[in-house]
Amino acid sequence: MPNPFDENRKANNHALGATWTGTGVNFAIYSSSAERVELCIFRGKNNKEERRELKKRGCNIFYDYYSDLAPGDKYGYRVHGAYSPEDGLFFNPNKLLIDPYAKKLSSVLKVHPAHFHHELVWKVDSAPYTPKCIITDATINTTFVKAPNHTGSIIYELNVKGYTQNLTTIEQRFRGKFAALSEQCMIDYFNKLGVTTLEIMPIHAYVTEKEKSNFWGYQSINFFSPHPDYLAYNDINEIKTTIARLHEANIKVILDVVYNHTGEGGINGPLLSYKGIDNLAYYRQNQNHQYIDYTGCGNSLNFDSSIVIRLVMDSLRYWVEYMQVDGFRFDLASQLFRQSAGFNSQSGIYYALMQDPIINQVSLIAEPWDMGEYGYQLGNFPPNWFEWNDFYRDTVRKTWLLHEKNTSDLLNAILGSPNIFFKKQKTPSSSINYITCHDGFTLEDLVSYNEKNNWANGEANKDGSDYNFSYNHGVEGKTNDPDIVSQRIKAKKNMLTTLLLSQGTAMLFSGDEVENSQSGNNNAYCQDNEIGWINWDKDIFDNDLLQTISALVRIRNQFNPFFADSYHYEKMVLHGNEIRALNVLNNKGHIVDINEPFQECLFALMYVKKSDDTQKCCRFDVLYWIINLTDSPAATFFPDAFSKTKLYFKLLLDTAEYKKSDKILPLSNKVYFARTRDCQCQKI
Repeated sequence: MPNPFDENRKANNHALGATWTGTGVNFAIYSSSAERVELCIFRGKNNKEERRELKKRGCNIFYDYYSDLAPGDKYGYRVHGAYSPEDGLFFNPNKLLIDPYAKKLSSVLKVHPAHFHHELVWKVDSAPYTPKCIITDATINTTFVKAPNHTGSIIYELNVKGYTQNLTTIEQRFRGKFAALSEQCMIDYFNKLGVTTLEIMPIHAYVTEKEKSNFWGYQSINFFSPHPDYLAYNDINEIKTTIARLHEANIKVILDVVYNHTGEGGINGPLLSYKGIDNLAYYRQNQNHQYIDYTGCGNSLNFDSSIVIRLVMDSLRYWVEYMQVDGFRFDLASQLFRQSAGFNSQSGIYYALMQDPIINQVSLIAEPWDMGEYGYQLGNFPPNWFEWNDFYRDTVRKTWLLHEKNTSDLLNAILGSPNIFFKKQKTPSSSINYITCHDGFTLEDLVSYNEKNNWANGEANKDGSDYNFSYNHGVEGKTNDPDIVSQRIKAKKNMLTTLLLSQGTAMLFSGDEVENSQSGNNNAYCQDNEIGWINWDKDIFDNDLLQTISALVRIRNQFNPFFADSYHYEKMVLHGNEIRALNVLNNKGHIVDINEPFQECLFALMYVKKSDDTQKCCRFDVLYWIINLTDSPAATFFPDAFSKTKLYFKLLLDTAEYKKSDKILPLSNKVYFARTRDCQCQKI
């Protein structure tokens, strides 16, 4: 075994990337097939290039140490070897390549013809069009603001630029930047809304094209560098500082990460980084070295390769240890768990994640599908993972918008989808419940459009899902018709109430609370403009849906003990009747077996816990939730267990109550006798 540490030159092949030691910089890059690697140093405003050849001593790592370089210096790589696409080799020293471990890039990568490798541009130098890697001092600082510890999470998904680009309460220099998220007005807003966790769409450096903007950022080219346009002062520590301020405000940060593919596209795509460094190691290929594409983006990172697993693990640790993020949402996560035999929940990446003492302590969220055969894997991720639950999304939409009366599915969704997670030894919190997210209609468009309107994307309206389960309530798009407006408001209230009172982890999509519309576009991935940016033309602290959500979150928090993270409900006795902590009642007031098929359209859920107040005459606190899916009003009903009790209740909300001058969700202080109030049709 060669000595990994050269005392004479201080060169270290252990740490990949450019590592500042305090007296110099160590460079190391992996390639199993390259013949030689040149480190290219760029100096001055004109980026004068100086090339230095790295040495190789086993382990397929090229490395060296230079005492004349320091943080702030710019570099890239030129990798030499065979160019033989039929053998999976794409080496071309005319193309400047980005270090997979670069911590900062000099600019946004805009794909240029010089980046391609066909005959016409083979000899064209891509360096003038390629961002330079910038050396940083990424020393881990052990002093940081401890992440908040929440008993229940309300996740809020947002896009960095689209969220604040139109927000005039933010200084112009911070609009559309990561730092805007920790401005005091934003922190006040998050607290008012009641969210505990921000789930931030990709901030890794990503590729964009001249013809079409990559607004969402799901074309990563580097998994360590922040996207340059998200930095207000071109300082990567803005990310770290912003997260620390959010932690001080008791708000967690989860990053949406795209490790399933890169922005290098298909086999004929540009040479930007991984493909030109070690195509055989980084990408999934068949026996003929054609790419296997499980992502719909031209390539799939190869998680059968140890260097890919190392890359991902090193990236995750960097964002947790250096930037202090609290977790990750893995885009198209099934692709990460694929092996030659198909999806395997205990694949190599699983064991790598579980054995890591840093990563196994943070939140891991799966988008539990990819674009390949057998890619849909909802419920099949490891027990400690959370999963985006599209069964929940579609069930709630069908119930309140299409008026499908599949009560059994609705109950399963409300109870944390035990039909999906219980047998997998998971708990209700594993289910990330949501109605809307970045991928699809906004809440306003969900109740305003029957058909998608994606013509602005330039794909003849063929992109985006055709299965939206939406309903326009009579008119396509915006309308001032008061009856239609009222119906749309009630539908939104019904869906939001269902979401925030369900077992599981709730996720909201940013802008829904201010009735943000994308004009019916359900795939705004390229709309870096008024379509994709949130329209903040309403007072952000005084609008109806924000009041709705805020009130619902308060109810959820007030009755938090009712939302136990378990499918096993405590038994208790009330007036001689055995009840559970959570009960489902039919319209006769009889408790039914939640494990049996149930199709009644007027029913109730009753959450019960022993009172903490010893001064109360009653020994139980009860949260009672009546759902009327029928087309006519119905009298309220109560369980047999209360038949001997003169019962009064305090009305917390009624989704049918709406007057134009009212807030959407007035919190009533009225107390009603048990049988004096009707439950209107299609309401909660």
